Amino acid sequence: MIESKQFEAYEYNSMMKTSLFWIPFLTIAIYIAAFSGYIRYILFFILVGPIFYFILLRLKRKAISLSFNEERIIIDKKKIVFSDIISYHTCLPLNKVFMLRIQTNEKKEVFYIKNEYREEIEKILKQNNLPLNKTKNDIWLKYSHLTFAFLILTLAGIIAKVSYLIEYS
Repeated sequence: MIESKQFEAYEYNSMMKTSLFWIPFLTIAIYIAAFSGYIRYILFFILVGPIFYFILLRLKRKAISLSFNEERIIIDKKKIVFSDIISYHTCLPLNKVFMLRIQTNEKKEVFYIKNEYREEIEKILKQNNLPLNKTKNDIWLKYSHLTFAFLILTLAGIIAKVSYLIEYS
């Protein structure tokens, strides 16, 4: 018999959409800071730091409730019965949160949950005889947050190259 447990989680898709929205602002801030001469390091902390902090605050507001009881998982108001779950996988892409992927008959659900609850959640899923199954897509999910850093730096480089070509042509 499983007692009802509730956790705070972050849905992968909403986190990625929010992060993608803020990429242009962060890119422009990095560009301005990078081409400011002697004060570029100070400007980096003055411009990029607050924008990054604001992004993190926005992401924290997107928290959802994830609760487990005897026969189902309740995600906000959506219910997933354990019998509908085909497999699950957990991994640690970041130091403070772990990723839980649940494959159902209908779709894949991916969540970031605080790392301190990992063992407890895995225990609940194992008690319900759910198979632990890693797919090829899980590797992408594990490292997908790093694509934002590469995207921001690439965009900043493109902006720098275009401004250089405009200035010296």
